[in-house]
Amino acid sequence: MKGKKYLWTEIDDDKMLLWTPSSMQRYLTHPTKFLPNNLIRNDRRGKIQMPPNPDFSQLHHLGFPKAGFASKSGRYFYQYIGNNPFSSFVLVVNGELPISFDGKKYTLRKGDSMVVPPNKTCMISGVKHSPTIFWMHCEKRWKFPSHILIKKMERFKQLLFLGYAYMEEIYSENPNISFLRSLSEAIAECIRVEFFGMEHNLKYAFLEKILHKNPPRMNARALAKELKIPIFEIDKFCLKKYGLKLAKLLLKMRMEKALGVLKAENSSCAKAAKAAGYATQFSFSKAFEKYYGTRPSIFLKNS
Repeated sequence: MKGKKYLWTEIDDDKMLLWTPSSMQRYLTHPTKFLPNNLIRNDRRGKIQMPPNPDFSQLHHLGFPKAGFASKSGRYFYQYIGNNPFSSFVLVVNGELPISFDGKKYTLRKGDSMVVPPNKTCMISGVKHSPTIFWMHCEKRWKFPSHILIKKMERFKQLLFLGYAYMEEIYSENPNISFLRSLSEAIAECIRVEFFGMEHNLKYAFLEKILHKNPPRMNARALAKELKIPIFEIDKFCLKKYGLKLAKLLLKMRMEKALGVLKAENSSCAKAAKAAGYATQFSFSKAFEKYYGTRPSIFLKNS
């Protein structure tokens, strides 16, 4: 009975996937690890396909290690999503997708999206209308809410266009890596604006206020974590605004602050280290020498 109903199954303590023969999967990246290798093809004839050159994929650079288009079909289809180290993003391209979580049932339709965060679970079962979905695994750098989120995508057409363009390019005979990278960045920007737009604008304004006032004492990654903005997005913002990535920008600000203090009357290396946000005079001296080519104590004597 199982052989007639399912092309393959995956069942363990963390997941359950009963894949019907009429369902299809087209990866934009390397396939997920649990997929049986004997079912994968790199052409358009198979039910489960992978790009001819999956190493060319650029989505992982933007925090999307796995992605693809899938068509789920059959009343026996069953998929359990959850308890993963990543968030699962699902966008319904057409049809209806029946889901259930927290004891309630929902139906997602064309243009609806869902984000299942780590350690949350959701079930897809009894698919009648053969929906097509665009899906991505999102690394923890994407700070989605801690609850399952369902929303109508305002930029549905834009994201779908980018997803299809990416698919056509990654499945072509000679994929262009620069083009794939640009499409990946556009997909990431679309997700960012859709889910974090106004919140991120406020956070960037706060970041600028911090940078203009005093160099933060925390490092680049700690600051990004505090603001809940992916580090690659802050780097992109800082490159456009200041010409430097955040880590180098913070170092430049600290060194300029320290230099200003050392040039003042009755100054000391200890005062400069404190003003620049260093925990110890030793770490400050090391960083100063690497940046300016001379120790702060020598600079103080010669000034």
